[in-house]
Amino acid sequence: MAQASTDFSVLNGRRWADAQQAILSGDDAAVAAALQEQVKHLDSEGQNLGFSYASAALLPDGTRPFATASQAYVPSATPGARAPRIWLRRLHAGTGPATPLLSTLDLFEQRSTLLTGPREEAWRSAGRRAARDLGLPLCAYVAIPRVQPSSVA
Repeated sequence: MAQASTDFSVLNGRRWADAQQAILSGDDAAVAAALQEQVKHLDSEGQNLGFSYASAALLPDGTRPFATASQAYVPSATPGARAPRIWLRRLHAGTGPATPLLSTLDLFEQRSTLLTGPREEAWRSAGRRAARDLGLPLCAYVAIPRVQPSSVA
C-alpha cells in the first residue's frame, strides 16, 4: 500500500506540472484537459480507502476481489479489505438506557478484531484459541442485523 501511495503521489506531481505548463501556454483546451486530470488527484477516495491486502494469514471467504480505482471506493467485507463503516449498538442484558452508537471502524483501533455473524461461533472459538496460542490480544464481536418493526395499519 505504501508503494501504491508513493506511485500515486508521483503521478499527481506530474499532473500538477502538466497543469502548470498548460496554464503558462495559454491554450484553453490544454488547461481544461489538465484541470480534468487534477480531478483524479483531488477526488481520490478509492486510493485512500479502497485498498486490500493479500496474505497467507487471510482466509478467502469466497467473495470476488473488487476492482480498485483512485476515484471510486466500494466498501467491502472481503478479508484483507478495510472494514466498511457501519453503525452498531452494543447489546447488554437487562434494561437500561440505550447505549451510544459505535462505528465498526472503532472496533479495529487497538487490537486484532474478529467480526462475525450470529451463527459463526466456530470462527469465534477458533479465533480465541489462535490468539491465546500466539499470545495476541483479540476482540471477537457478533454483528446481529437490526430488524425493523413492521408497521401496523
